[in-house]
Amino acid sequence: FMELASEVADCAGRLPLGLNLLGSSMRGRSKKYWVDKLPDFRKGLDGKVQRALQVSYNGLERKEHQELFRHIACFFNGDEV
Repeated sequence: FMELASEVADCAGRLPLGLNLLGSSMRGRSKKYWVDKLPDFRKGLDGKVQRALQVSYNGLERKEHQELFRHIACFFNGDEV
């Protein structure tokens, strides 16, 4: 399971929110289930992380904070800031 867990963590970008979402969906599941779900996780997290980040972004009242949020997102995506 350790190698599979590491691959799943990579799919989550090793980010706490992504790890929490994947961990809660994988907990107590069989190794076969993990292997079967891994290709889906490689494609993305079904927008769950994006929706959570969107709520956080929308909760920022000041435009300066939203701009900073976007800069941080670009930085972590490897985009030019």
